[in-house]
Amino acid sequence: MNRFLLLVITSVMLFFACKGYSQDFPDEGSVITETQSIRKKIHILAIGIGTYKKPLEDLLAAYQLNHYSSIAHDYIWPNYKKQDKHEKVEKILSTVSVNDVKNGLGNFLKIIDNENPKDVVVMIHILGHGEAVNNEYYLVCSNGEKISGTEIKEYLIEMANKGALVIVFLDTCHAGALFKDGDFSSINSKKNGAIAFYASSQAGQEADGFKKDEKKAPFTDIILRTLANENEEAYNSDTLTLYSLKHYVEERFEGKKQKPCVKLFPQNKDFKILLKAGKVKKFSIYTGILVGQPIVSAFGGLTLFKNCIVHGKIEAGVSILPQREANSVYLYKSDNRFSGGYNYISSFIQPFVRLGAEIDLGKDWSLIPLVGLSFLSISGDPIPDVGASDGKGEKATATCLSSNVRLAWAPFKMKNWQIHATAGYDVGIGDTNYNKLRENDDVKKMAEYLKGLRGQLGVVYNF
Repeated sequence: MNRFLLLVITSVMLFFACKGYSQDFPDEGSVITETQSIRKKIHILAIGIGTYKKPLEDLLAAYQLNHYSSIAHDYIWPNYKKQDKHEKVEKILSTVSVNDVKNGLGNFLKIIDNENPKDVVVMIHILGHGEAVNNEYYLVCSNGEKISGTEIKEYLIEMANKGALVIVFLDTCHAGALFKDGDFSSINSKKNGAIAFYASSQAGQEADGFKKDEKKAPFTDIILRTLANENEEAYNSDTLTLYSLKHYVEERFEGKKQKPCVKLFPQNKDFKILLKAGKVKKFSIYTGILVGQPIVSAFGGLTLFKNCIVHGKIEAGVSILPQREANSVYLYKSDNRFSGGYNYISSFIQPFVRLGAEIDLGKDWSLIPLVGLSFLSISGDPIPDVGASDGKGEKATATCLSSNVRLAWAPFKMKNWQIHATAGYDVGIGDTNYNKLRENDDVKKMAEYLKGLRGQLGVVYNF
């Protein structure tokens, strides 16, 4: 009898293994009967709520979610075959109202409606403060506003009922109170939808907030690092699944006061989220054109993804300026001997190089401070019949320290186009051979034209 029972158990296990089903990370009391492949598209909503109890700490914690920009670009998008390469993460950070939360969740419902939900993953990460009153969860927004867990669940369950895989990371106190036993019963499993809920704390438990010395909120940090391929233990055969992430999160907090709460529905299915892989690329290319003062500036550059709040910028380009002339300029040597007569003209092209950064302000806005050098050349042709002692015209190059600040906006959610409004100021810092030309006021004004306040408006395309 014992041998027969052992034979039956072994046969069942081999059957599931041959079918490609995973038994590596079963939920307690459940058996995984299916592991689904990575879906075609993923949309990410990051909500970081600051300025509530501890303004500075809350703000720093909220801006941790800025890391989703580069993590998505380097690790997440490449796993989803139909993903638009210019897709951005939707981020609602810092001062967040109840309406901001509702609008963010509501917009994602609309996105699902415009696609085949069975191809879609919705990843939602919320970081902030939470409360539990009479067994009801409340997300506390900026200025103390609250949205109930019931309202939040309505959006999540509706997404799942449409067929989407909904992955929720909730990093607040009492986060485990959001979903209760029986909440998943309203999900129509025939639509192939699912909800994976990862809470940083149990119901009735406080979560570790932002730690100044470590500059992070622990639970959010673990999730972000795992999505960025840093926590190899979370990957089962180089694949991150809902269950492998569940067990990794639980193991990381084992023996600690804070206990995450993870609930998956349906329990008999596992879903692949990511494949472990290196970064795709560390930079992107952009080009742009601005008009104003100077007349036109055209440039190109690199955006470096060194971290998510601040991206490095390197750019070079040229500005088109009106040409300035200074005719009949006569120069003399130090001993007052005649040196030559020239007609001077400034170059209409002003090259520049700049270094700086792009600071993500959220909601499709960013600030781009830049500093570098700009150059203007002045050349002189000998005046006919007067000539020059050496037969050549004098030349000079004026150099300026060029500062520039741009406010960038991606209009109407256009992912690769930005409108740039620019203000700048150029300060002269040196010249070459200018000492021979400075005696003439007209020539001096030509060099001075390079300096002063700048203002331009234009567009930038990000490849």
